[in-house]
Amino acid sequence: MVAISPETPKATPRVSGTRWWLLVAAAIYLVAISVTEPRPGGDAFIYISNALSVRAGDTNARSLWEFGHLFWRPLVYVLSPALMGLAPGGVAWSPDLKAMYGLIWLDRLTGLAAVLLMTDLLRRVTRRPAGIVGAILTMVWGTAFLGCAQGGGPYIVAFALSVLALWWNVAGPGGKAARAVGAGTAAAAAAAVWFTFVLIIPATACLIFFLGREERARERYGWMLLTLASSGAVLIAVFALGAGLAGCTSLSGLTEWVRSSSHGLQQTRTVLRAVSGCARMLIDLGSSGVLLKRFLLKDPYNPVTAVQVVLRVVWRIALFWVFVVMIALGACRAASGRAVLKVAAIATVPTLFFALVLYEPSSIERFLQLLPFLLLVFAALWEIEGPLARAARIVAIVFAFLLPLINSPVFFAGDAAENSLTRKRLQEFRRYAGRDDLLMTTVLTDPLTAFHNVVPYDPVNLPSPVRTAPIVVAAVAKTADWRQRFAYSVNEAWHRGGAVWITKAALADRPPASTYWVEGDDSRVQWRELPEFLRRLEYDRDTPDVDGFRRIRHSASTGAALRVAAAQ
Repeated sequence: MVAISPETPKATPRVSGTRWWLLVAAAIYLVAISVTEPRPGGDAFIYISNALSVRAGDTNARSLWEFGHLFWRPLVYVLSPALMGLAPGGVAWSPDLKAMYGLIWLDRLTGLAAVLLMTDLLRRVTRRPAGIVGAILTMVWGTAFLGCAQGGGPYIVAFALSVLALWWNVAGPGGKAARAVGAGTAAAAAAAVWFTFVLIIPATACLIFFLGREERARERYGWMLLTLASSGAVLIAVFALGAGLAGCTSLSGLTEWVRSSSHGLQQTRTVLRAVSGCARMLIDLGSSGVLLKRFLLKDPYNPVTAVQVVLRVVWRIALFWVFVVMIALGACRAASGRAVLKVAAIATVPTLFFALVLYEPSSIERFLQLLPFLLLVFAALWEIEGPLARAARIVAIVFAFLLPLINSPVFFAGDAAENSLTRKRLQEFRRYAGRDDLLMTTVLTDPLTAFHNVVPYDPVNLPSPVRTAPIVVAAVAKTADWRQRFAYSVNEAWHRGGAVWITKAALADRPPASTYWVEGDDSRVQWRELPEFLRRLEYDRDTPDVDGFRRIRHSASTGAALRVAAAQ
């Protein structure tokens, strides 16, 4: 172990052998991905669709260069032919599903590399078995890591590159300059795959102060500056290239290119959302997050009691924060722990500012870049003596071993009951609808909208998934324009020759709980506005089930109502 402070901890038995620990970490990871199901995200399919469309010549190649994920779409574009060849025909039946299958395996392999690199970093903080095994369990079974490691998206690739940067800075090959440049380049590459990783580059550069070899302080300052300079130079070069390839020829064009990467997200109450958003980094809250919002916002349509919230979601969030607070307090008891906490703080402050002020703090991957620093603090506890440190170790190890039990039910099969009900509803829809018909659901989180992303390889998606779109997309800049967007979606579907259906729930006076609607989640739209608007349209066909669907009549009267909506 490399000393990170002048303090000398109490001598205790230690376990050595780098290879042995790498095998243990690899086994924990391989077991986890073997017993759980992939969880592709909706944005992953967007990237695939874009890359395949460009390859087919249907879309301009400029669309590949997105500011937020600069390298990802071009990477999918280049790799898609090889990735599609990995998928057996009986597993994936369409080009996008074949590409997704390959990307899931790419993420799995990248995740394994991240686990091995992180294990070697942890051994430089402690060689005590409990500290290493507990940290690896926390990493592997955390919601964000395990979900992204099988999600087919850019997040785990960026994460692995950021861990590579941390590892290279303190243990990489070559001399001092080579290691600093290697770390800076890897950190810049992580940010080029997912831009938010730029926020932890200063912490990556500073890690040399706390886990470095026996260099003098002056040498470490130079090392840190060289890492930052290398990272900055690479970032400027690749983003300048990306801006040019995206067609940015002016400052206003560059500004719009950067702004477009937010995809219009515009959440409110970000501090409140961050309390549960941070917990999602490690603990799966599933749909119970909706219960919490209904309780806090006093949803008049689907009220939730305090007991329900405590039993379903609050205890999970509380468990996460007890874990975080305890390991931080335990680490504070010694200079060695405080050193690791400092570098964690350097990563955390800009990440929180970005999530709370500039973007959104709710997605499971939003705080993924903080995970390595959390694990380093976890490991540091095993090098600190004192009653508080011992109490923190107990909390940390209990949390680590509880995490697979808490998260495994969702990762094993997702919400099986909800998926079964959604599957039946989609099967009913297919009996009445045409292949090119569009189904308009209430909100983006409606299970009908999300099903083909959550369970993409389900037979109900054969030969292609039901085309769905939400009537309202909350927490985006254009939420208030939902009528205009609805009118556009209907007219576009008619233009393609398809019909448009809506869920009967959208016409109800009260939103069913199954729609995931939360009154007050976005103050710019209220539920009563949906049925009030939709009842002005004409319908010509219904499915028999109460929770079924109605088809919008393609008539002059409906067209006039849509034109009025589009003009508002």
